[in-house]
Amino acid sequence: MSRTTKIVAAGIAAALAAAGGIAYATTTGGSGTLAACAQTQNGQLRLDTGSGCLNSEQAVRLGTAAATRADERYYVASNLFDTTTYVALPNGNLPSVRAVARKVVTMHVPAGNYAIAAEAVLQNHDGSGSVVCLLLDSAGQTHGYAQTSVGIDTGYNRNETLVIDGALSLASDDDISLTCWNGTGNTQVAPGTALVGAADITTKSVDTATITQEVP
Repeated sequence: MSRTTKIVAAGIAAALAAAGGIAYATTTGGSGTLAACAQTQNGQLRLDTGSGCLNSEQAVRLGTAAATRADERYYVASNLFDTTTYVALPNGNLPSVRAVARKVVTMHVPAGNYAIAAEAVLQNHDGSGSVVCLLLDSAGQTHGYAQTSVGIDTGYNRNETLVIDGALSLASDDDISLTCWNGTGNTQVAPGTALVGAADITTKSVDTATITQEVP
C-alpha cells in the first residue's frame, strides 16, 4: 500500500469511527477504491477488513483520491560527444517553415486533462538563429510555444535549453509532437545549423485543465 493510499484509508476509517463504524481499513489492491459493507436496513457503513460482508449487509466500493499518471517520451543522440549524431533543425520562418519543421519527439496521449512540459537541449556552432518549438497535435493545433536564441555571435550562446510548460485537454486520444526549426529572421548573422542533442515530452494527468487566452 502506498503512503498516499494509507493516508486516505486512515482518513475514511477515522470518519467512520466517529459515526459509529469500524475503524479498520483495507485497500483493494491498488484499484483506487476501498471495500466497505452497508447495512441493508439503515445504510450504516463499515470498512471491510478482509472477512467480507454479512448477510445483512451489501458490498460497496468507496472511492479514494483520483489516481494520477505521469508519462515521458524522449529523444537522445546516439553519441552526445559527437554532434554529427544530433538532429539538425531546418532553417526558415513562418508560415512556410511549418511544412518542413522537424518533429523531434512525438507522444501518443490518451483523452483527458494534463499538465504538459517539453524540453530541448540545443547547440549551434557555425551560425546563429532563434530556435522555435511548438507542441502540436495531429491537426496542427498549438498546445505550447517557446523560443530561444542559440549560436556563435555576440549576444548568443552556443548551448541552450528550451523549455515549454502548459496544460492540455484532449477530448479524444491524439499524438502530440515537439516540432522545432531554426528561425532566420536576423539577417545580420548567418543561421548556421541548430542541433538537438536531447529532448522530451512529459505529461501528468490532472482532474481539470483550464486553458484561457489573455486578450489585451
